[in-house]
Amino acid sequence: MQWFFVLAALASLLASSCASATSRAPRPLEIRSEGAGVVACIPLDEGESVAVEVAGVSAVRINGQGLPKPWGIDSEEGQPTLLLAPGECLAYGQSPAGYTSESLNAELRNDWPYSFAIRSPRWGKHGTRNHSGIFCVRKSTERTTVVTVPHQAAVVTPATCRRLLDAAEAE
Repeated sequence: MQWFFVLAALASLLASSCASATSRAPRPLEIRSEGAGVVACIPLDEGESVAVEVAGVSAVRINGQGLPKPWGIDSEEGQPTLLLAPGECLAYGQSPAGYTSESLNAELRNDWPYSFAIRSPRWGKHGTRNHSGIFCVRKSTERTTVVTVPHQAAVVTPATCRRLLDAAEAE
């Protein structure tokens, strides 16, 4: 009988610690082209600045096929973290002062979906430390087109990217 109470107490402690560790879904990023590059911006309605602990761009895996991670940054120990106010952006491939860069010199593949993610060391007012978005890119000699994939898209494939990019270029 004593073991029952011990197990019940442990189960309740575990459940309460798991409940306090949950967070809400990641907040969105506005991803767009700026010149020939790609930037991820904190939305204007965020309501607060976001500290950047780590950030990166990764290819979305499709049917088990993945591409190399083209870029990522990580804050250096003891250095001040970059603060992005609403409307401010982080540029793909650039390493701000106080950050180490992981770059495999992999080019972003045209018409392939990528994830741009920023993680903060602090919980924001929306109950999350994560900001992310899925985007597609198409580079030509004349321009770079970037589209953010809508959040309601269930499965994102190169065909999804082609449709979104074709529509954006037709405008």
